[in-house]
Parts: sequence; structure tokens; C-alpha cells
Amino acid sequence: MPIVSSNSGVDLRSLQTLGFILKTFGIAEAIRVQQPLGSPRRAYIWKLECADGTTYVVRQHHRHDLTRQVITRLHQFILFVGSRTTLVRRPLIDKNGSSVIEVNGVLYSVFPYVFGEAGSLSSGTRISAAKNLAQFHSCSRLFHSSWSTEISRESLASLGHLFSSESRDSPLAKLISTARLAEIASRASSRLAILPPGPIAICVVHGDFHPENVITISDSVTSFIDYDSLRRTERSYDIAVGMDTFSISRNSSMINWKNAISFVQNYHARDSLSPIEWRMLPDLIIRRNLLVIWWIASRAGSTLTDSSKESIMRHAGRALHAASFATENLLSVDTTD
Repeated sequence: MPIVSSNSGVDLRSLQTLGFILKTFGIAEAIRVQQPLGSPRRAYIWKLECADGTTYVVRQHHRHDLTRQVITRLHQFILFVGSRTTLVRRPLIDKNGSSVIEVNGVLYSVFPYVFGEAGSLSSGTRISAAKNLAQFHSCSRLFHSSWSTEISRESLASLGHLFSSESRDSPLAKLISTARLAEIASRASSRLAILPPGPIAICVVHGDFHPENVITISDSVTSFIDYDSLRRTERSYDIAVGMDTFSISRNSSMINWKNAISFVQNYHARDSLSPIEWRMLPDLIIRRNLLVIWWIASRAGSTLTDSSKESIMRHAGRALHAASFATENLLSVDTTD
């Protein structure tokens, strides 16, 4: 077996699986394997330190919607962009040209380990993240694919329909007014529908651009991670998510608009946004938070945990805050002056 030592958190069956995966990808020997602690999603990640000094991460793709075909498509994008910027670390490829391996019906992939810190909310990280997101998008826009395009106006309309159709007896409806969420989504969609014509950049976006998915060293961004939410939509969606997540105190329901505007200004300094793209941003923040609410509620099933309830209320607060900002139409390209 290529693995000769581990911490106590990794069972024998996992070690055997990891040994087979390493052999498949041509990694001779791992002298230490660790299962990172922290969020539940990291229960599906192993860090491997190898005898030659290299370090890798093995990811188990546990989501049912991440089929081999979907993961391969995501990896095609990662390989393309990763060949153009060090922000994106490319998956390993086996001798058959595949970046995905199936073991006992479970899919895995291997990536170089990224050293640094995740989750920084410092002003330096915010500035660096915004500028590097612009670089990421500049590479992404060169990627030509047959991916379907998600239009934010249509996505918000669909979310409005989902919330308005939610049963009154559902856990979500018992926690919060789904009619109010539907109204917020519908009004955001309507605002986007009446925007005047103008250039709007469409590309594959990260889709979940928040501090936990940005690796830094001394407040300087070195890499982005977690590409399971890649989608083809307005680049402004990523910017809006960054404005939302890099501008708040941890676990707050309020958006610090000064910090949010700082984020988009730094992006704009690297790659200019059109006036229409600026005006879209508050409504795209709404899209992001409503999507998260629906995702949490859908995964929860018949019961919402206390942490799920807290998260839903936090994201609802952000959506309401962004809706107020959008209604007042306070954000425009003039903000950069």
C-alpha cells in the first residue's frame, strides 16, 4: 500500500481506497494522510503528504448531482483556466486521460494541495480577491463551450415561483414568509427586465465566491478552490457574491455597503464594468442569497436544524438589505468617483 502512516481519523478502508487512487494517478508513496477537520463538507477530503515532498488533496464527490459526466465537464474548465493562471490548480490526470476515478461506486479526484489560509475577511484580502476575480474572469471568457446560460432575470423569476408555490406546512414556510421571499425575487427580476440595453459579459463563473473558497498568504490571494458551483451566467453574479460575502462581519445579516462598493471598485480597476453591470449588482446579491435559502431548505427535507434556521434567516436579512439598496438605486458606475 502506498500509504505508510495516517492520523487516527482515517479508517483502514479509506486508507485502502486512497492507496488505490494514488497508484492510479502515479503517486508513488504518501508518508502521511490527514482528514481535515472543520465544516462537514471537509469530511470528504483527505490531505496526503508524499515522500517526494509534494502534497495532494483527494476529493470524494459525495453530492448526487455530481455525476462523472458533470465532474468531467467541470474539470475541463478547470484544466483550461488553470493553464492560464496559477489561481486555479488543475486536477491530476491518469494514464487514460481521466481526472475522475470511481472506486466502489464513489467518484474521486486528486488536486495539488494549496497552502495558505481560507476565510480571511481582512480589507487586504478583499482588495486582492476582487482584483484576482477579474483575472479569473478574463481567462474564463476565453473558454468556449456548449454550456447553457443562466440569465439572472430568469433565475430570479424561477425562484419567485418556487417560493410562492411552497406549501404553508413546509419547514421553510413555518420559519419565514415565503410569499415575502417570492415578492423580493419577483421585484428583482422585474428591475433587471427593464434595464436599458448595454454590454453584459457572460462567462463561466465560480458561482460560490466567498472567503472560505479563497486561499491567502499574508492577505494576498494565491488560489481559488471548490468549483462545484461553476455555471455560465453574467460575470456580475460572481462580483455580487463577492460583494456580499467579503463585506460583512462573520455570520452577520447586514451588508456593509462601503466594503461592498470597495470590492467592486477594485474589480472595476482591473477590468471595467459597464454601467448596466453596475446597476445589476444589488439584484444579483438578492439572487445569491435566495438561491442559498432554497438550497438549504431543499437539502433539509422535513426538518430544519437550528443552524439551518439561523443561516436561512441570515441570508433572508441580506436579501432584504440588498432589496432596499436596489430599490433606492444607489449603485452606479459613478460610485467609483
